[in-house]
Amino acid sequence: MWQRIFGIIWVLAILSIHNYGVTFSQKLGQSILLGVTQSTLSQPLRDLIQQGHIAGVVLLGSEFSNAITAKKFIEDIQTLNKRFNHPPLIISIDQEGGSVNRIKRGIKIYESAATYGQINSSLNVYHMAKNNAESLSQLGINMILGPVADLKSNQGYINTRAFSNNYSQTQSLVSAYVSGVSTTDVHPVIKHFPGHGAVIEDTHTQSAVVSDQDWELHLRPFIYMLNKPQVNIMISHITNHHLDTQNPSSLSKKIITKLLKNTLNFKGLIISDDLNMSAITTTYSLTAATKKALLAGNHLVIISAAPQRLQTLIHTLNKHSANNPAFNQQLDQAIKKTRAFRRTISLKL
Repeated sequence: MWQRIFGIIWVLAILSIHNYGVTFSQKLGQSILLGVTQSTLSQPLRDLIQQGHIAGVVLLGSEFSNAITAKKFIEDIQTLNKRFNHPPLIISIDQEGGSVNRIKRGIKIYESAATYGQINSSLNVYHMAKNNAESLSQLGINMILGPVADLKSNQGYINTRAFSNNYSQTQSLVSAYVSGVSTTDVHPVIKHFPGHGAVIEDTHTQSAVVSDQDWELHLRPFIYMLNKPQVNIMISHITNHHLDTQNPSSLSKKIITKLLKNTLNFKGLIISDDLNMSAITTTYSLTAATKKALLAGNHLVIISAAPQRLQTLIHTLNKHSANNPAFNQQLDQAIKKTRAFRRTISLKL
């Protein structure tokens, strides 16, 4: 009798240890894309990589404005990561064209989405996206945080980052963009679900509540793209009271799990916008926002912070949430998805 009980306990312990081969802290860390602004491989960042505490990085800031600098940094972190036998890191970037380009020298800079929308040629967008992705791939970047699938509003923050105010035209051009990127080994992420064009405010600096009575039109380009191959989605911080009266989209289980996953049957990667944006930080601590975003159903959350702050965040959540069954279950689902995705990444070392 007791031998059987101890045998069951031993098996459960082994299964726990080998649950995707990671600890709770690693499951949490590998659900995070760290926004980095420094092009040097600091010791705290080395520690995060060695311990398997990040899924990848988002390149931010002026230090990555030169393609040569960006490539060197990417080679350094992927080489270090490989040394510890972790799956390849996700290396992502905002490189939309127009006013949103992290890399400004060493590769071609393209016109804004609105400019391509005026031309309204799916073939032009396809070739632009393909060429842009090929240039990024040569640097070691494997994920582009684009295209913008929001509808254009002249008064809103998105403005020229969007192709058009017409959902049908937006669908066609976003589809062409994804098709172009998908000919390369770079993965596109359409954004900002469920439609940032429905608000005027900039979620970098303040909360943003949907005021457009035609808000459902803003969903259409996303719904059109959901079941196409190679599609991943970024969730915005906008609040849409038609969908969730209490939470911003990026923290909303109603929007991410019930609507996007269950109702719309989306199977790709789901990534939150940066949790260090004011639309989130004015109400939530980084710890609370991270936990809430992952419980809502995001597979990955973007956090722009110093590596030391991320270490503190992981330690805090490990201390207070490691025994939370719902949180563990959500992390298990997330890491299954993200590690499978990371194993498809082609390293250029």
